Amino acid sequence: IGVRLVGSEMCIRDRFTVMIGAVANIILDPVFIYGFHMGVRGAALATILSQGISCVWVIHFLCGEKTILRLKRKNLRVDFGLVLPCLALGLSAFIMQASESVISVCFNSSLLAYGGDLAVGAMTILTSVMQFAMLPLQGLAQGAQPILSYNYGAKNAGRVRKAFQLLLISSLVYSTILWGAIQIFPSVFASIFTPNEELIVFAAKALRIYCGVLVLF
Repeated sequence: IGVRLVGSEMCIRDRFTVMIGAVANIILDPVFIYGFHMGVRGAALATILSQGISCVWVIHFLCGEKTILRLKRKNLRVDFGLVLPCLALGLSAFIMQASESVISVCFNSSLLAYGGDLAVGAMTILTSVMQFAMLPLQGLAQGAQPILSYNYGAKNAGRVRKAFQLLLISSLVYSTILWGAIQIFPSVFASIFTPNEELIVFAAKALRIYCGVLVLF
């Protein structure tokens, strides 16, 4: 019963945290967009401030008396024995995300300069279609991580190999099927995001190239 009560309280706290940010955003959006005539910049600023308010609320709660695991200044020291392995573990994901962000900036600036709005619109469609591949594959990988980690810690190498083989086969089958569908029916995928025929034709040609080695993902 105690565990259920703690779980229910934490769930309520999580929802309250989300609600604070959402309500603050709803209030601040019209203030900055229409009141201060800031347009998109106002919407972005409102989002940042509302997230900041949620952050302050969470920190206040975690430093208070009602939480089970309370933040304490004496425990916030850097332990390199813990930090360095975490950095090593997350470094590859950080490099991938950072490089993708840099590539996106370069793509959009180049496309705007040499291809205009049509090319930028097509690029938006390409990245959206790529999410059809990336999100399920990331979900498979993240779902397999606890199984792999548990069995690796239990020194059950056979189970680790089986889990990895199943993950690899599942991911490969999915990415191959999606790659084939994109190469055969690129216009169908492009038409999901726009009714503009000119943009569909342009994006369909680019989609085959952009997803040319999707199987490797």
